[in-house]
Amino acid sequence: MATEIITAMVGLFCTVVSSVVTFVLTRRKYNTEVDSQQIQNLNDGFDLYKKTMEEAIASQKERLEETIKFQNSKIEALQKENDSLKEQVNSLREQLSSLIFNLHIANKKEEQP
Repeated sequence: MATEIITAMVGLFCTVVSSVVTFVLTRRKYNTEVDSQQIQNLNDGFDLYKKTMEEAIASQKERLEETIKFQNSKIEALQKENDSLKEQVNSLREQLSSLIFNLHIANKKEEQP
């Protein structure tokens, strides 16, 4: 009877030790898997953020290029208008100079008897 009790106690002890060791190892594995999943989730989040930022940068770059093209066309139009206005001013100066010269001649003719 004593050997049966000792055998039962040894069996119980081995079962408890085995259960504790299994629990500890399973817990470590579970924690490792959870940590691994959290790292994977962070990487996925960073990848999504990176993709979103790249798309935003591409969109901003495209809008900037369109704005630059528009501004360049406006500048060209304004330069052409400015050149045209300069030509008009020069033409008007020549006409004014001619009128002043003609008035001066007309005044001289009137002063002569």
